Amino acid sequence: MLKLIEVNEHNWLDVRRLAVDEAQERFLDSPTGILARGYAYRASRARVIAIADGDNVVGTALVKDLDEEPACYDL
Repeated sequence: MLKLIEVNEHNWLDVRRLAVDEAQERFLDSPTGILARGYAYRASRARVIAIADGDNVVGTALVKDLDEEPACYDL
């Protein structure tokens, strides 16, 4: 079953270890880049979310507030 997990000091290395096929690399940011943007956008209440299938991390997402109306998120 898929679940969303807040990335923290205990599980960030699981996100860091993610990789995609070489043909997909130009479409996606690296896990390190996503983690870094989560830190850089902390003033916008950014959160890095791990996507897990059971206990295995299979993806990641960055969610942050936007200063626009109506209220929305950048995913």
